[in-house]
Amino acid sequence: MNKYLRFFFLFSSLFLITTFSYYVKAQEVATEFSENENNEIFPYTEPFQLLNYDWDISPSAAKASTEKNNEPTTFEKYHYGLEYFYDEKGDFKMWELTHHIIKINSENALKQYNKVFVPLQEGERLVSLKARSIQTDGKTIEIDLSQIRKIEENGFFTSSTRFPIEGAQVGSNIEYFYVIERSASLSGHYMYPANVVLKNVSFELITPANILFTSKSYNGLPQAKQQSDAMGRNLLSISTDKINTVSSKSILGEGNLMRLHYRFSHVLADEKYADNSWETIANQLASVVYPLSLKDENRRINSILEELNAQKTSLLPQEQKIKAIEDYIKNHIRIDENVSHDSYSLLASLENGMSDSYGVLRLFGAFFQNAGIDHRLVGTSDKKYFAFDENFPSWDFIHAYLFYFPSMKSYLMPTEISYRYGYIPYSLINNKGIFVKPPVILGEDIIAYSDIRTINFNPSQSHTNTYYKVSFEDELNTTKINLKRELTGYSAIDYHAYYYLSDEPEKAVASRFDIRAGEHAIPERVDITTIENNYYDTETVRMDLFKVEGKISSNTLVEQANETYLFKLGSLLDAHPKSYLQKGNVEKGYPEEFKTIIEIEIPEGYYIRNFESLKKQVWNAEMGQMLMHFKTEANIKNGTLTVEITEFYRDAIQTKEQLAAFERINSASVNFSNAVVMLQKMK
Repeated sequence: MNKYLRFFFLFSSLFLITTFSYYVKAQEVATEFSENENNEIFPYTEPFQLLNYDWDISPSAAKASTEKNNEPTTFEKYHYGLEYFYDEKGDFKMWELTHHIIKINSENALKQYNKVFVPLQEGERLVSLKARSIQTDGKTIEIDLSQIRKIEENGFFTSSTRFPIEGAQVGSNIEYFYVIERSASLSGHYMYPANVVLKNVSFELITPANILFTSKSYNGLPQAKQQSDAMGRNLLSISTDKINTVSSKSILGEGNLMRLHYRFSHVLADEKYADNSWETIANQLASVVYPLSLKDENRRINSILEELNAQKTSLLPQEQKIKAIEDYIKNHIRIDENVSHDSYSLLASLENGMSDSYGVLRLFGAFFQNAGIDHRLVGTSDKKYFAFDENFPSWDFIHAYLFYFPSMKSYLMPTEISYRYGYIPYSLINNKGIFVKPPVILGEDIIAYSDIRTINFNPSQSHTNTYYKVSFEDELNTTKINLKRELTGYSAIDYHAYYYLSDEPEKAVASRFDIRAGEHAIPERVDITTIENNYYDTETVRMDLFKVEGKISSNTLVEQANETYLFKLGSLLDAHPKSYLQKGNVEKGYPEEFKTIIEIEIPEGYYIRNFESLKKQVWNAEMGQMLMHFKTEANIKNGTLTVEITEFYRDAIQTKEQLAAFERINSASVNFSNAVVMLQKMK
């Protein structure tokens, strides 16, 4: 599971379920849950709807595939269901149903789908499961449940069930369904996969008669219909004959996939118990991040602030206070989502040196308040997964958090160690979010004022400046290179993180010099001699500049063709920006510039045969201003060939109008990675 979505699950479930239990009254249920000692997969016997679910006893024979092997996989049935219910103790829980019938139309599809994997998170259990293969002659082979093996895993999925489908072959169908029990989540989403054809698509969300959920569909998925069944339960349902998702997934991430979001709306006949506004969400969020009673914690925090010279009375500029607080927390508190102590206890987090993600949010909030720093807590989403929707209030759209400082219009990313004050992940930029002020007490109420705004962050130009000095030995069989590289902004962030987090930083940084020949990496020996990195240095004013120097020795950068030697110049041009196509738009999140200077000592008795071909220029300008360009210049002086390559993007690129220009310029850059210098022997 993605780290942002896992953070959302851990954070929101904690107090959504707690809050919900106060005001949702369980209906009386006369259900006895029985354990079957011989088969723990089926512990329940009472007729809830999903537990009563079954497949067709006599399925239709698999039809011979008329599709080519390179066609997308086809699901003949694609059903997903949720049922919320009260257990015998009155606790609110849910069952989740997945039912698929897959047409195996190629060997690739057989390899991908002939094993079923059912992941389970901690506290979940598998309560129903069936699987079979269906042949073209109508014969079915059902999986023997005794052959299913349970897999214990470390990580988020604590246990899983995995099994092969007996009898599956090209031309047959694979069918399976399973039901998982878990604690009720009062908001969530379901994404439909990319690059497949889905037939007989259906979705159903079932809730008790007194509980109403609402939903919203995105990217072409039909909207769910609201209705009631014969027992008075509420239903949200979708049913459509076919969905073709071939082009629905963007390179950027999952933001362009068809999906449905759902959330608890209110208790029927008691509208005051509702969770259908951003105001409600803001107050719940603030109540967790900003507890009002922290007597012992405040004493400890104020003591730390005095050590940092960042206390409320300090004359240290506010920006320096923020940096000092951030450095202290990120250098002393390790994030572990499975901490053994109560992360609500700030003292325990400070003493143990670890906390989970929302415990770190609480630490930052308490430090900023005690230091008298005006700030807002920002809850938002990562656009790689889906953009924030201000018109559908839901915890589902809050799975990434920032702190915003109004007086400086700057941001801080609290839960990512590689991002320090002034930089945030570019997939959060130009997205909307809810900006929450620390809560205040008004009479008997605790109020957190909030508003929805765009995260307006304009990153400065990021630079990658590289200098190579090249010479040849052993009759041009060995290439010796002295290198220097300076990086700023987003270009430097990965280097800072590699250096800071690695036990062998020189080796980690050396691995970033990805010298290539065509599509293949060249195994070179890169020795890093010096590194200058102040990004995480609490003793100095932070700089985002990262400097590195080193040496490369290569036996693969030169090829011989008769009396001509080909030096693979373009292989040193190892940094290219990536473009991401989403909804017809290209999105490159920040402006950047690459400048590479390569000085080549021309061997005695040789000349450069293709000198003029090393000069290129491609650009795009509007209203007399250069927006982006790729340019190479070359000159020869005192026996040295100097080639300077510049690639420049003035802005973050986010509109389809810029797409053609970007692709043209980026293509020139990529093509130049195949450039060679032809060293011709003089006659």
